[in-house]
Amino acid sequence: MEVKRSLRRRLTGISLSIFFMAAVILACGGGSAPPPTSPPPTEVPEAAPAVVGPPPGSDVEAEPGEEAGEEPAAAPEEEQAGRIPPHHSLPVEALAWSPDGTMLASGDSKGMVLIWNPATLETIGMYDRGDGIGDLTWMPNTSILAVAGGKAFHDIELDPILLWNVRVDSVVHTYNVPEKISWIDDVSFSPDGRIVAGSGVPPVIYVFDVTTGETWYEFEAHEDQVTAVAWSYDGTWLATGDPDGRIIVWNMDTGEMAYEISLEDGVQSITWAADTWHFAAGTDYNGEVRIYDTLTGDVVHTLPGLGTRVVVAWSPDISKLAAGLDDGRIIVWDTASWGVERVEFAHSNTVTDLAWSPDSIFLASASEDQSVKVWDLRE
Repeated sequence: MEVKRSLRRRLTGISLSIFFMAAVILACGGGSAPPPTSPPPTEVPEAAPAVVGPPPGSDVEAEPGEEAGEEPAAAPEEEQAGRIPPHHSLPVEALAWSPDGTMLASGDSKGMVLIWNPATLETIGMYDRGDGIGDLTWMPNTSILAVAGGKAFHDIELDPILLWNVRVDSVVHTYNVPEKISWIDDVSFSPDGRIVAGSGVPPVIYVFDVTTGETWYEFEAHEDQVTAVAWSYDGTWLATGDPDGRIIVWNMDTGEMAYEISLEDGVQSITWAADTWHFAAGTDYNGEVRIYDTLTGDVVHTLPGLGTRVVVAWSPDISKLAAGLDDGRIIVWDTASWGVERVEFAHSNTVTDLAWSPDSIFLASASEDQSVKVWDLRE
């Protein structure tokens, strides 16, 4: 492992302007007890989905679920359309719910980013990046969206990381990365919104200050592409994962590796509980979801094999954990008992990303079937 630390070195090609600082300022607007360790998880039922309803204010009518069947097949295409108008023309790769809950961002493999009003299901903004989306994430307490992806499309140079102020429809800053980096697969802001971590291909993780451009840390511990980057809610920890099954947890107060976890399966996604006591990882092939103790790295709970390419998302109030599966299902667990609370036959293809509303009432899902849907968890 090689860990390079540089507290005063500027990121190549970064030049911040007074305009960017002003735009950020204009855009700017606890802890709970950790979930208890509980009995073995309830087996995921192959049951019919519950009735799905749109958020309040929507003019889209709810449709009943399918009858239960032997195969966990998704609902017919005509029954799945309509939760949010299918404006994406290619698989949807990333989702992000704005901090104030009023906007939902989605990005597809063509590079199109759409901004939705989750109450009315109307498109209120769009940005064409020009090539595929690696990740989307909102700067805390602002209307600024970080958009990440590749550096080039054919002979056209692209910005691997850019900040888009959605309210004023303006790109307020772009970031270059070293020449050896061709793709940014994941970005994650620290809770104070100053520091962002970006993972690249090859597997280099850059941690830098978005307001000054200074590189804080440069981690080169993974041997394969970094597929997951997640910052803890208190800003102390950064977790990274790769297809070889390595999870590394970094202490961001020191810039040093805290510990490493080795799995027999690739890591697809990582999500933190808001109390920071636990984090969860979804895997690639055996489909397990494992919950870890943050301080020790020990597994405190394992949810059984569900399929492949499992993406996970912990609700902001830590009461629920959601997983999206390759067969189009979404499963939601109650973290107090780890019993299955809900199963949705949500999409006709792989679920690629999940995003919770800040109040933990709604869950949005994206899929390779080119759709985005919003689910009311109260129903």
